[in-house]
Amino acid sequence: MKIKLAPLLNADSLLDVSPFSEFDIQVREQFLPLTQGLYHQSLLVEESPQIYLQQYYGVGTDDIKNYQLGYCNRQLGKQLPHHRSHDGVKLRGALSHLKILRPSGHESFRGCITVPVYYEGEIVAYYGERIDRARRGSSASYWHPIEKPAIFNIDHIENMPCVFMCQSPLVAIQMMDAFSSKVIATDASYSLCDEDLQCLADKGVQSVIAVKHINVDRLTLMKLAKRLSRFGIQYESITHAHGGSYGRA
Repeated sequence: MKIKLAPLLNADSLLDVSPFSEFDIQVREQFLPLTQGLYHQSLLVEESPQIYLQQYYGVGTDDIKNYQLGYCNRQLGKQLPHHRSHDGVKLRGALSHLKILRPSGHESFRGCITVPVYYEGEIVAYYGERIDRARRGSSASYWHPIEKPAIFNIDHIENMPCVFMCQSPLVAIQMMDAFSSKVIATDASYSLCDEDLQCLADKGVQSVIAVKHINVDRLTLMKLAKRLSRFGIQYESITHAHGGSYGRA
């Protein structure tokens, strides 16, 4: 008789449900800033991702530097110890647990603009958006929380009773001036767990306005409203039309 196992909710692999080891934490503290620096330098010298950011989001060099945006051009793997060496196996395993590498060993964000998400000065998540057409089996964008809470721009909304929530950090950057920097973001589904919501409440947020940039089903919005209400946060939504026109939904 077959034993039915419970599904791994919101997990890409068994690594996602196991705790970080001391070595994982060391790699996160010491290696993630180096990885982010490599991504950032790659974007500053690559023309095609800069053109993409300018054309689709109006994001230029100042925003690239301010938000430490990066580009994954498959150079990270060349900087790591050989995958068959002891150090290489250990380091690549930790980077896979931290979602920088896939379990297969490939870079998670290859071909993507990368946006580091910080909380209290540490990288707690990455958003990646592909600049070319996604190949079969690949996604156009990725939201990879490493630790919770993980909300883009969370460190800069202290004592802001009302914030706007976008469907990607890149849209949030685009909307910063229009919304007086009162902008947060996760992914296209407005993913928020209890730790995220508690953090918003602790920051003094009383109302979240979901900015719909791409299609999202009504059930997803209802779930978001329900989760926010559990923490005493009000919900509203508006539609972001290309060019900066907004309408209440």
